[in-house]
Amino acid sequence: MRQLTGLFITVLLFLITIAWLTASYMPEFSSSLPKASFETLAAQSVLKGLAIGALVFFLGIQFNLLWTAVSWFRPSSRSPVMEALTEFDIRRSWELLWTALPLVTTLVLLLWLLIGSGIT
Repeated sequence: MRQLTGLFITVLLFLITIAWLTASYMPEFSSSLPKASFETLAAQSVLKGLAIGALVFFLGIQFNLLWTAVSWFRPSSRSPVMEALTEFDIRRSWELLWTALPLVTTLVLLLWLLIGSGIT
C-alpha cells in the first residue's frame, strides 16, 4: 500500500508540473498571473543579497563534498570506507572529477557573469 501511495504522489506531482508548465505558456493564463518586479533599489539589493547567499551556500556544500571525497582516499581513512571503495570499485580519479565538476562549473559561470556584467 505504501508503494502505491508513493507512486500516486509521484504521478500526481508529475501531472501538476506538466499542467503548470503548459498553462504558464498560454497567453491568457500567464497574463492573469502576478508580475514580480525588482525596480526599486532596495528590492534589487535584496535580490542580489539572496543570490550571493545562495551562491555561498552552494559553494560551501560543494567544497564540503569535495573535501569529504578527498578524505576517503587518504591512507589514514577508516577500514570500512576503504572496504566500500574497493567493493564498489570506486576509482579515485573519476570520483574526484565528478565531485569537483559542479564546483568548477559554478566558479566558471560566476567568473563569466562577473566579466559580462562589469561588476568589479
